[in-house]
Amino acid sequence: MTLDTLRVLVVMRGRRKTAWVLGFFQSLIFVIAITSVLSNLDNPLNILGYAAGFATGIVVGWQLKSAWRLAISS
Repeated sequence: MTLDTLRVLVVMRGRRKTAWVLGFFQSLIFVIAITSVLSNLDNPLNILGYAAGFATGIVVGWQLKSAWRLAISS
């Protein structure tokens, strides 16, 4: 989710190539992570690890967005 937040912020600034790179890596990481979780459903720690990583990405993305907004407004 952090990359998603950064990608949206970059799109808003009109930086298409950077947005493309961030989108590429975001989808690559998602495919690798979800493949790992789905291929090891017998291990609950994989599912918890994915959920924790996703939730952490949301919080980090939110903090980056707030910091970016403060940097732009000052």
